[in-house]
Amino acid sequence: MALQFLASAGLMHLAASHTSTLRLENTGQVTLDVISHDSNFQSAQGNYGSLDITHEDSESHDAVGLFMDGIVDPSMYMRSPNIGSDHPPESLHFMVKGNLSAHLNSVQTSCGQLRIGKYVSDNDNTYWWLSSPHCVKGLPPGGGKDGDYRFVCQCDGGVVVTFAQHEDDNLPMDIYDCTAIRDKAGQWVEIASSPGQQQLTYSRGTSHSKTVSDSKTWGSSTSESVSAGFGFFGISISSSVSHQTSKSFTKTHSSTFSEDSSETYSTSVGAGTVWQFQMNIQDNCGGSAVAFSDLQLTQSTLHRPCCLPGHFVNVSDPTGECLEVDGEKYDVCDRSSWSEALV
Repeated sequence: MALQFLASAGLMHLAASHTSTLRLENTGQVTLDVISHDSNFQSAQGNYGSLDITHEDSESHDAVGLFMDGIVDPSMYMRSPNIGSDHPPESLHFMVKGNLSAHLNSVQTSCGQLRIGKYVSDNDNTYWWLSSPHCVKGLPPGGGKDGDYRFVCQCDGGVVVTFAQHEDDNLPMDIYDCTAIRDKAGQWVEIASSPGQQQLTYSRGTSHSKTVSDSKTWGSSTSESVSAGFGFFGISISSSVSHQTSKSFTKTHSSTFSEDSSETYSTSVGAGTVWQFQMNIQDNCGGSAVAFSDLQLTQSTLHRPCCLPGHFVNVSDPTGECLEVDGEKYDVCDRSSWSEALV
């Protein structure tokens, strides 16, 4: 009799399982690598534009506590549909924390430590909840009210992603502004040349091919992406800068990425060719040009500086040897071609 009761209870438990579909509009393939979950959660299956989450179809006794653990401010969570989102959840049917990955406009994004919860009201309305200490809820730049919030999340590689409130239980997902950095490369660019003393006027800062509404966030995303590595171009030789050198370069130049305009400076230099270190950044909106305050003077246009800014063995000899730092050395000069040109 006891065995029959346990078998019946097991069947009832299986019948109580339910699969909820979270539709993430604007996305391609979606996956969720689960880190932790409540007692009702069972599994998560990624699809094109959605997540299927299987769970017990009842209110969870531990989901709210796990969902709100370490969430100390209302800006760290959001609910959709678009009403009452300033109040924390009182009940959830499940909660799962994981690394959410999705394709957005041909960009692969991965957002770690994102918590997802769901609640179904007595009148069968579905409410999805998101929370994370790495995200912040805010209004669009044009302003708005409850119902117009976006959940802005800092994801891997500096990409910033938004989840928008919606009239139904979907969660439109998109790249925030122009923060998906696709390519970045730096080089010494000739900006002036004279056989005599020169009074030089040059620009420093960032210029964008398309409007960037949040230059501070774009600068932060670019800094994080560049710190992971970038290309360094010479006339005939190129290098891929990575590891400690790319991090060191970004640390000393990050403020320039956040400048949303160029400023003009003047200085006096000697005879020769003046070079400025510049970077070309390609993001999901287009291209941006970043001009740094690093200048070098060489004998002619045939002699481009060989090293990254701050990595000359002798700063007065920009075509000389480059420093080796933590086993890394980047030199983009082919000095044999100079000898051939002089013959």
